[in-house]
Amino acid sequence: MEKKDDVLAKLRGAISIIENCPELSLLIPEVGCNFVYAFPDAKDEKMVAGLTGRIIKVRGLPNACGEVDFGWAPFMSRVVLSAMRINEEKRTTISLRYSPVIVDCCKELGIDIVEFAAAVPEEEKFDKCLVPYELKIIGRVPDAIFDHGDVGIEPLVIMFGEDPIDLAKLVCELAEKVKKVAEKYG
Repeated sequence: MEKKDDVLAKLRGAISIIENCPELSLLIPEVGCNFVYAFPDAKDEKMVAGLTGRIIKVRGLPNACGEVDFGWAPFMSRVVLSAMRINEEKRTTISLRYSPVIVDCCKELGIDIVEFAAAVPEEEKFDKCLVPYELKIIGRVPDAIFDHGDVGIEPLVIMFGEDPIDLAKLVCELAEKVKKVAEKYG
């Protein structure tokens, strides 16, 4: 069983990988990027490690603001907890900027990405985090989901993984691919 310090250290290591990937700045949403990692038996937000701030762009480079601690990322905590109810191995998630290019690059890399397309019943809309409802509709946890946003909700790509280090490496690979496409088409 992982200890609290192990979970925190692993997420810190993953965030360090992200900070050392300059291309990742192309994937950071306006609201910043969040990255979480849960205990294997996590049942609530207090058992999910995340940043007390966000990963933002500073001088064009990814920079983690805040510390890694438990209970500080409520939206992404709900996302990872809902994923774990379907697939207990999917213990880590990261939020990225949405664009059709990012979605296309995910597909080219073999990332199983699904559009967030559920017609959400009105009674479910009280919670701004509709990802749990969407995952329930899909019935599985893909590698990533994306949505086009809504009034007051930024479009996002949310990637899921089993290990934060592996997910960070995959996100960096995606960022490098996006950069190549951006350079090709200017």
